[in-house]
Amino acid sequence: MLWQIRRQLGDVLQAQGKRHEALKEHRGAAYAFERLAEQAPESAIVHGHLLLSCCRVAELTADGRRSEARRWCQKAIAALTRMEQAGMHIRPDQRASVLDLQERLGM
Repeated sequence: MLWQIRRQLGDVLQAQGKRHEALKEHRGAAYAFERLAEQAPESAIVHGHLLLSCCRVAELTADGRRSEARRWCQKAIAALTRMEQAGMHIRPDQRASVLDLQERLGM
């Protein structure tokens, strides 16, 4: 549950304009979700959180650290692909987050 709190805290900090602090929380959440996805490869919830956390990190790094943003976008794409291949439920906002990010980064 700590990973979910970190992602939510990152969202709050991002909304407050505290980009550096938000990035730290979103990165921590993404790393935690990566580990959880390895332990629970069948969990759509974990993969969905991983996807969104990766998108948040990519969004926050897109303006100043383009190569890092692209790496995080690739991780989000990989999570989406795994979900599709496993027949997991994908929410429209999850798919839209990845597609919007790909467009923004020219991928």
